Amino acid sequence: MGTPLKTVGAINADVSTCIAGWLDRPVDLLPLKTTVKEGNGPARTYNVQIVRQKQMMPNLVGAVLTNSVDMEGDLPEEMTARLRVKIHIADRPTVVLDDIHSGSNLTGARGPQALYGQAVMLTNLLANNPLGKVRIEKVEAETEITPGRRTAEIDSVEPESEIYSPGDTVKARVFVKPYKSVRQRIDVSVQLPADLPEGSYTATVGDELNNARQELRDNPQYNAPTTIDNLMKAVNIVATARRSTIVIRIPTQDVGVVLGDAALPDLPPSMVQILGAGRKSGSQAITGAVVGRTPTQWVLQGADTFRFTVARNKKLSVVE
Repeated sequence: MGTPLKTVGAINADVSTCIAGWLDRPVDLLPLKTTVKEGNGPARTYNVQIVRQKQMMPNLVGAVLTNSVDMEGDLPEEMTARLRVKIHIADRPTVVLDDIHSGSNLTGARGPQALYGQAVMLTNLLANNPLGKVRIEKVEAETEITPGRRTAEIDSVEPESEIYSPGDTVKARVFVKPYKSVRQRIDVSVQLPADLPEGSYTATVGDELNNARQELRDNPQYNAPTTIDNLMKAVNIVATARRSTIVIRIPTQDVGVVLGDAALPDLPPSMVQILGAGRKSGSQAITGAVVGRTPTQWVLQGADTFRFTVARNKKLSVVE
């Protein structure tokens, strides 16, 4: 057993023959500040220094955040947590994760791990990326825990119409079932592009985190980034998504291609077809989509879809 008194240097080797290091040499550590508040109780703040070892650092960040919540003792069996994490990065904008968590995954001993899982994942993506050095300067976290479960299951979706013209606004009524409460209605909408081709389309309604995952899949330059800039964009797509925002997403058409390390978005359809036809070029299509967002008071769960038709002459299409 031992108790640290003061820092006298840094150890850089621990082998069978000796333990070696330097006296009076400062150690480059990652500062982490986390504040936890439960209900009407006092806020507790912890300041920790974490070793900058790439493989260990993300898990150590998770351990500190998890233990800060464990220090509160027994948590409510059903709870809602407001989490705000700032990952400060040298020479780049701060990554901010601001979200609300609730549901069965927060109950039990693994609840704190589920609460901070996304923050640990983003830290790992940044620290252990194979593209280049990303230095995390510090991490700040604020967690506010309140009793009660604020979740709502997406029950069904009813579109206002089955036929739209290019440029129209697609509207739908989403019915959700809040936990231990009565069914509620949420109106969502999204405007179609004025040059959208005629045909059949599918709209997906879900939470913003599911939309972020689909956005990554539709954009190869973010799903498998080859540059630090694209990595940062992918991280921010995930970090800014909120579980309490309901999203209607409609895939439209391929709007560009990725050729090697170069992304060519916003291309004319004819050029997308020409570049995409050359399989030997290794091109990957960038799929476009229109997205509408509506904030809610619940953490949303589940998803639903509906189909509709785009026709330039709606009345003629109905007669046919």
